[in-house]
Amino acid sequence: MTFGIFCDVYAQRSMGLELGFDYGRIIPHRSYFEPDVTENSFAIDVGFCSGLNPKNYNYHLFSNTSIGGNFVFFKFGDSEIFGQSIGFYPFIETQKKYEKSRLYGRLGLGFSYISEKFNEIENPTNNVISADVNTVVRLEFGYKRKIKDRFWINAGVLATHYSNGNMVQPNLGANLFMGKLGVIYQLRDELATKERDKVVFPELNKKISLRLDFDYGYTTGRLSGRVPGKDLFPITRANLVFAKAASLKGRWLLGLHYELDGSIYETLDYREDPKKFSVASKGMVTVGYEITIGHIGLFTHIGTYFLNKGYEPISFFKHDFLYEIIGINAYLKDPNLNPHNNLFVSWRLKAHAARAQNFSLGVGWVF
Repeated sequence: MTFGIFCDVYAQRSMGLELGFDYGRIIPHRSYFEPDVTENSFAIDVGFCSGLNPKNYNYHLFSNTSIGGNFVFFKFGDSEIFGQSIGFYPFIETQKKYEKSRLYGRLGLGFSYISEKFNEIENPTNNVISADVNTVVRLEFGYKRKIKDRFWINAGVLATHYSNGNMVQPNLGANLFMGKLGVIYQLRDELATKERDKVVFPELNKKISLRLDFDYGYTTGRLSGRVPGKDLFPITRANLVFAKAASLKGRWLLGLHYELDGSIYETLDYREDPKKFSVASKGMVTVGYEITIGHIGLFTHIGTYFLNKGYEPISFFKHDFLYEIIGINAYLKDPNLNPHNNLFVSWRLKAHAARAQNFSLGVGWVF
């Protein structure tokens, strides 16, 4: 269910409010998913949405794009196991526009508090959620139809994922697939006049830029309890990324990365193993793409390891061959207007085969 601001991107920035209802089910997605799911779940979302600023060139590059945020309340089925949750997630939405209707897709990412979690005595079967605060990722596709004046209705399907990003074990995560019905109230009338000729577009800079950044996060590693009394370990990463603009909308990325995995280093240090530094060091290469809208960059990397030592008898220290990174860069200055000498901060999630390894925060500089 979603209550948000509905916005179409016309010459005047439009805004709206949306109220919806979601109904569906938690889907077991691993063979070792322990809880028995017997009941359906429902949710109510209340949020806001706004079109891009028509005075900015990004408005014309992403003419069918809007941004917003939703407050979401979930009542999970089998609530004695999974509990209830309340959270907030910003989202970005793109639309295919018709005269009185829209096809849309929406991606949201935020945080949520969940009332029930894993407990060895009181809730031992819940190997799905084990932290109070979790990230929430929502992907939604649907249809909107104008019914009268400023009122619209919408229907869609969505997938929602809850996870703590491997900060606490167990961290299997909860996946929900749901249907949605909603009503939308548009706060501003649409103005169909597009004033593209009055907007100054920056010149596309095709030179390769170099980014150097460092990020830091935490992980439980592959197993908890390897060092007595300590289950959370630091992850430190240095990233050297070459970027080349494909258009004003985005750029291709080629990265080299060095990672020191504290879950490996501190475990081997506790065991007084002389190989701790070399085994804990990971060398990686990635290719990726970043979409930029103003000061915000949404990026994804796919990579593999060129340095990834195993260790016997603890073979799980050797990570999977492929991994993924998704994240957000927030630039001090618009990267299209300032392709060099630009400060940025980042938030990213690293995963193997869609299974989270760690979250991290970073800071960097574009040369």
